[in-house]
Amino acid sequence: PDGTDVTDTYKIPLAPKWNYLIAGVYRAPVGFATLEASANWSWRSKQWATITPNELASRRAYGTLDARIALTDIQAGGLGSLEFAVWGRNLTDTKYWTSGIDLSVLAVRQWADPRSLGVEARQQHHVAGGDADLGGQPRALAADRILDHLHHDLGPVAQQFGDRDLHLHRGRRGCV
Repeated sequence: PDGTDVTDTYKIPLAPKWNYLIAGVYRAPVGFATLEASANWSWRSKQWATITPNELASRRAYGTLDARIALTDIQAGGLGSLEFAVWGRNLTDTKYWTSGIDLSVLAVRQWADPRSLGVEARQQHHVAGGDADLGGQPRALAADRILDHLHHDLGPVAQQFGDRDLHLHRGRRGCV
């Protein structure tokens, strides 16, 4: 409150000065399916874990490489389509931590996941264009069910008072 410049004293926690992601996807038809290969490299510069610049609780700069290779769009008749994939995260097995606290006597750190590999199998059912029923889906916390009628109930009230600045449109949700 006294106007002292503290920009060099305090840091924004977990906000790297530089952060970038380079990604690519390649798709090609291979007879009965589509081959899809993707990879991304993510890099973050040094980050402070707390508002005060404490080297024991800082994250060093790090980068990770992720990749995925899949056969997609495999038609399975009445079952829809299938997809099979292999993937890897943190393929370079970079050692970095996700959180840390300096307790003065010791620093406690939680390390990120090491290199991980996996396989996926997916089945997607096809829905004919006119058969999808998305309009009847409930909204978050069922607010749509509770508040949907308001645009019908407020229309006559606005007309009664002749408020020309209030724009109510039937068919839209809520008031504009």
